[in-house]
Order: sequence, then C-alpha cells, then structure tokens
Amino acid sequence: MYCPRCNQPQVSDEVRFCSRCGFRLDVVAELLKHDGVLVPRSGQPSQSAKRKRRIRQGAKMMFISVFLLPLAIALSIPTDSPGPLFIPFTVFLIGLFWLLYFRFFGEDNEREADELYRPPQFSNASRDYALPPQQTVPAADFTSARHRTAEIIQPPSVTENTTKLLDQD
Repeated sequence: MYCPRCNQPQVSDEVRFCSRCGFRLDVVAELLKHDGVLVPRSGQPSQSAKRKRRIRQGAKMMFISVFLLPLAIALSIPTDSPGPLFIPFTVFLIGLFWLLYFRFFGEDNEREADELYRPPQFSNASRDYALPPQQTVPAADFTSARHRTAEIIQPPSVTENTTKLLDQD
C-alpha cells in the first residue's frame, strides 16, 4: 500500500500510520475494504447510546438515594430532627429530574446512528487523523569543504619522465 498523501510505499498493509508524513492509514485500508464507505465503529457511541447513558445516570442517582435513606434515618434519630433526611430526598429528586430530562429532551438521532459514516475529504481529514509531521532535520554533508590542491602544486605530466630520460642521452 502507498500513502495517499505523500506516496510513500509502506512496509505492510497493517501499518496504522505513514512513516513519512504520519497520515492515518488504517482508515484508508478500511475504505478500500468496504468500497469507499466507512462502517461506524463500535467504539464511537451514537447519539442514542449517549442518551441511554444519561438516563442510566439518573436512575443510578435515584438508586443511591435509597441506600442513603437508612443512613439518614440513623442520623436523624439521635439528633431528633428531620434534617439528615433532606440529603437522600435531594439526591432522589436530582436523579429523577435528570432521568426525566434526558428521557424527554435528550438528543436522539436514530437515523444518523443507522447511516454509514462517511468521512470528509482526505485533504480536510488528514489533519484530524494524522500524526504530527516529521520533526527531524536532514543532516548536512559529513565531509568538510575540500581544498583545491590542484591549484597549489601542478601534477607531473605523464610524458615528463620520458622527456628527462631523452634529454640525458
């Protein structure tokens, strides 16, 4: 597989991010697997799941108030006042109102949860799904600047030695 952003060949099809630019490749593999359509992941809660979770939170608060009631009764007997009963009563009412609010007014978009997730264009989504760009700086040449030795001493000619031998004869 090649990265769609920088065209870097990848070592394996199971790589999650591009080694050069950090683009998220598992989404690309999923797109190729499902012919260009992303199926919603189970890790992403839908609107109805969020609504149900909020309703359960209200029910839990009501349930906790049932456990606080004996404690409040035990505290109100020695003090001979109904003041401690205010705490479980308040927690129960808060849980009830919380449950009713999200039951009737909580956002519920069932149609959106059933539809397939279609990501935005790669150019816009690349910033959302990508690792930060590569931070390394390319190293400069490891060799120092070369000196021009040819200008300092002229190299001897190939025929110079032969010419000296002929001159001696």
